[in-house]
Amino acid sequence: MNSVQLPYQKEPIITMGGLKITPNYALNEINKEDIIALILIGADMQLWLNSEQEPILNLAIELLKKKYF
Repeated sequence: MNSVQLPYQKEPIITMGGLKITPNYALNEINKEDIIALILIGADMQLWLNSEQEPILNLAIELLKKKYF
């Protein structure tokens, strides 16, 4: 099983704790049928409520409704 980091773009991300993550794919490059797990990591609640997070939250909702998990 491969682990894939999935942001909106492929540019490296530096977390609040200073960890640098280089994504394999961008969100728009994945096939939803290939997802076997979705992990939404950390951040404070205000960041998740930001409209910038809507695409990944919508993906999570869609996967739950289709019972992929």
